[in-house]
Amino acid sequence: MKWKMIRHIAVATRANRARYREMVGDIGLPSLHLATTGALAAFDHVNGSRRQ
Repeated sequence: MKWKMIRHIAVATRANRARYREMVGDIGLPSLHLATTGALAAFDHVNGSRRQ
C-alpha cells in the first residue's frame, strides 16, 4: 500500500507536486526528494525495495 501512495504522489498527480513538496517540508520529519521516476526506481534498486 505504501508504494502505491508514493507512486501516486510521484507520477499520477504531477499538478500537485509543489503542494505535496511544501506539505512534506512543513512536517519536519526527515525526507528524501526523488525528482524523477528513474530516481525512484534507482532508489528502490539500491535499497532492495520492490513495488507492488
